[in-house]
Amino acid sequence: MIWKSANNTANGPGAFLHHEIPGLIVRKIVEPVTEEQDAFLKLFDWKAIDAKVRAEQAWLLYQSGGIISFNVVLGLITVLELKTAYPAWILFSWLGALCLVVAVRLIDRKMFLSKDLAEEPTERWFRRFTLGCGVTGCLWGGLASSVAFSSRDSLDLVFVTLVLGGITAAGVIQRSTYLPAFYAFTGPAIIPLAISLFVLESPIFICMGSAIGAFAIVMAMVGRHSHRWFIRSLRLKVEQGVLAADLQCKVAENEVINSELKQSETRFRTIFNSVSDAILVCDIGTLGIVSGNKRVHDLFGYTTQEVVGLKLDHLSAENRSCFRDNLLDRVEGARQGVQQSFEWQTRTKQGHVLWVDVSFRPAAFGGDHFLLATFHDISKRKQAEAELVRMARVDSLTQLANRGPFIESLKAEIARARGSKAGFAVLYLDLDHFKDINDTLGHPTGDRLLQIVADRLRNSTRPEDTVARFGGDEFAVLAPRIVKPADAGALADRLLEAIGRPFAIERNSFYIGASIGIAVHLDDIPEPEAILSHADVALYRAKADGRHCYCFFTDAMEQEVRCHFTLIAELREAISANQLFLRYQPQIEIETGRVVGVEALMRWQHPKKGELAPGVFLPAAEETGLIFTLNQWMLLQTCQQLKRWREKGASLSRVAINLSPSQFKGSTDLERDLDLALKQYGLTPDSLELELAETTLMQISAESRSLLQRLRARGIKVAIDDFGTGYSSLLYLRRFPVDRIKLAQDFVADLVIDHNAAAIVRASIGLAGVLGLAVIAEGVETAEQARLLKEWGCPEAQGYYFAKPMLAEEISSCLQSGRLSGAAGTGDDSQQRDDPSSLYEQA
Repeated sequence: MIWKSANNTANGPGAFLHHEIPGLIVRKIVEPVTEEQDAFLKLFDWKAIDAKVRAEQAWLLYQSGGIISFNVVLGLITVLELKTAYPAWILFSWLGALCLVVAVRLIDRKMFLSKDLAEEPTERWFRRFTLGCGVTGCLWGGLASSVAFSSRDSLDLVFVTLVLGGITAAGVIQRSTYLPAFYAFTGPAIIPLAISLFVLESPIFICMGSAIGAFAIVMAMVGRHSHRWFIRSLRLKVEQGVLAADLQCKVAENEVINSELKQSETRFRTIFNSVSDAILVCDIGTLGIVSGNKRVHDLFGYTTQEVVGLKLDHLSAENRSCFRDNLLDRVEGARQGVQQSFEWQTRTKQGHVLWVDVSFRPAAFGGDHFLLATFHDISKRKQAEAELVRMARVDSLTQLANRGPFIESLKAEIARARGSKAGFAVLYLDLDHFKDINDTLGHPTGDRLLQIVADRLRNSTRPEDTVARFGGDEFAVLAPRIVKPADAGALADRLLEAIGRPFAIERNSFYIGASIGIAVHLDDIPEPEAILSHADVALYRAKADGRHCYCFFTDAMEQEVRCHFTLIAELREAISANQLFLRYQPQIEIETGRVVGVEALMRWQHPKKGELAPGVFLPAAEETGLIFTLNQWMLLQTCQQLKRWREKGASLSRVAINLSPSQFKGSTDLERDLDLALKQYGLTPDSLELELAETTLMQISAESRSLLQRLRARGIKVAIDDFGTGYSSLLYLRRFPVDRIKLAQDFVADLVIDHNAAAIVRASIGLAGVLGLAVIAEGVETAEQARLLKEWGCPEAQGYYFAKPMLAEEISSCLQSGRLSGAAGTGDDSQQRDDPSSLYEQA
């Protein structure tokens, strides 16, 4: 601290500090001061002031880098002038030395300007600057004396003399800030030249030396005068800065406040009217307003004259009689010396309601006691708080209620319904294939779609219904006073119809449906979360039933969902417990009965239910993402088994494996798994044939089509499974790269008894031949089917007529011989289907 004592006072002392102290310091210099004033000046810490003056002096020395850099410019001009009369290497060596010194000084200047002078000793920088000036002066003095002794042209000497005089005069203001630096440059720069000129003993040179000597004396006088002026100015600047910085800390006596009462009154009024808060001075007994500042008009609309005489409770927007009792309690607390702060809803002269933060405190003026009331406008803060509360309860995108207020409304409806005969319904909605909209048209379009859906839901429900968005594309509707389930069904129909209308967003026109689960409660009413769970279960069934429909919750449905989740949990355990295994169904060349391939089929050996077909558990694997783990395991198991068969002499050319749509969404993972399996067991890519159902092809994108092309280019075979069941097979044959088509067993099973099925099979075989595609029939169960397929040109088949899916050990002997004993019509027609489904077919 610059002050040795401090007492922050807002009234009289502050004015004394502001107006009197600078004058005292000046009068201390030019005229005697009173004892009281002299005692006041002794409060200054003059050592600190001297230190700051010294720091300012150093800052001025290093402030101008242009004067330092000017040496290089003049040096270059001098060298160019003298290069015809003196050796160039000497001149440029001198110029290089000068540039080096200037560069060092500029770097030193940069270091100085980056330092904190409060932590860096000032004297060090004075010495460094003086040294730089001395070295620079020596270089110039050395050059000038050398020219004087060796000059063959007096004009060169005159030129150097003028340059030296110019650079000395140019830097006198900067260097005279610190006299040692001034002398360090001026002495080495000018004195050698003056001596050299006297030594030459020529009259003209003696005159020049005398002139230079006189110039040096004048520069010294100017430097000393400038130095004294700088020091005086710096001291005055620092002292004024000290006063300005510590103005509020000066201690002043209470007698000064009393002696300058009128000035304090004016100052108080100025501050009173300049603060940003409204201030009212009230009679502490009657609460009548006796004065107010200008901010009162801005906040409440009353002029200074209008507000005087009003009672404080006149500003209240609340019931004045009720508020007055509370106000008196606050005033009584202020009278006891305890500051009272509270929020108050006030009313302006124009009738607008404002929220203000009020502070009461007692005040005394001229011996009278008053209540000082300060008002700070907090209306914006209150609005922001209200908005935060609203945002916590409202979905920001759709402006619908979120889960919190929906649950509150549901609890209130439960309480009401338990006391009346009317029930209520909760409808849980989920948009069908909403993710596809986000993926194809972008999230902005998806957000706009959700907003339009929210508007349609609002317009399709009753005023008393509660519509909420739970997140993503999930919505919920609470419909009170439902007398019978049909009322809830009618509401669901309206919602489906509203959402089913076309959407037009940014030049995109499309349709999107919704699935709705309904939980109606008329008698037995559970807790809110249980009701939502019931609606969610019903929604799950609506999706399973084909979407764009609604389902009511039933107890049986809940049991089914529990079984479903139990199945998922057991499947996870089955993977870790190695309960999954593979069966292989041979693929036969009909003409010869030769085994040309096998299809790998997954099974689950359930510890309680026995062997389960894939149609029982693979839909759950698709839903939970376990399908990727199962696919990776199946690839490795199949490749490992194929390698074993070949090591035992089997000439098996391929193994067929089925794939699902979800595996194509992670195309990188599929390629990685294929590469890993083939590389680990040393198999060529053509050892595998990937089967994709037509329904799978309907769901894959252009990126997945590119994946198929890459796989085929590497030699992996691709087949369309269940050919003919997707209703657009010809389109897929044109769009997708495939090697083989598998005739759907639905058509093969009926080709003997159904002419249409026979026609489709014959046409498909012919089409494959024209397109150069291999063809195989699946689901062959009778000799007649096998005979007709052979006659129509289908070379290969698989089915129970030939062999059912077998374990690897059971089929090994057949693969080694290359033939099945039941091939070509020797199978058992009466054999019942175990499960001819492929990996991803329903059982």
